[in-house]
Amino acid sequence: MKNLSIPAVSLLLLLAATPAWSQWEESAASGYRSAGLFGESAFSYGFVDLDYRFFSFEDEEIDDSSGFAGAVSVPIVDSFYIAGSLSVTGTETEDGEDLDYLDWAIGPGVGLPIGYGFDFVIDGGLARQKLEADAFEDPIDGYGWYISPGVRVGISDMFELNGGLTLMNIEDRDADLGLDFKALLRLTPNVSLSGTATFYEELNEYGLGVRLSF
Repeated sequence: MKNLSIPAVSLLLLLAATPAWSQWEESAASGYRSAGLFGESAFSYGFVDLDYRFFSFEDEEIDDSSGFAGAVSVPIVDSFYIAGSLSVTGTETEDGEDLDYLDWAIGPGVGLPIGYGFDFVIDGGLARQKLEADAFEDPIDGYGWYISPGVRVGISDMFELNGGLTLMNIEDRDADLGLDFKALLRLTPNVSLSGTATFYEELNEYGLGVRLSF
């Protein structure tokens, strides 16, 4: 993705100003308050995300496709957690060759409350990507690392916005910097609808799904 610095800085400046909008009324039924080592957070760090995704490849030789993505976050102590994510799809090249895309990551993370309804979040760890076909001169197939700083912002007791950056470095390839966005509409204390968009140099993903919090 080209010229990431401008939208990235704009995103961070916008979200940094958001806490003034996010002082929603506390509710005993919300189930989203957790106080502990890192302060008092309005958010749950235990959840499962399930998404249906549309994959748009920058390489014109690869057909766009649909697939699935998921994520799991398990709190260890308060807002310190272990997170894992997975994206998969199957598509074809212009020559009709089948192509499978796989992307997963796992690692620890922590949410740091800056104000009520505003957490700075960072996680990182092991990453894996695979996207290869005979037609490719530079296929992707390897392991590496990732680091992903971002924010969680509560707009109200029903709406949450997430935004951040992900820097990923897979062996024998240049590091890839991307933008990640997610919007959540909370239906119950434990069930939310979600919309997701991620933008990277070689692939963009758009998804709709559900989050189950625990």
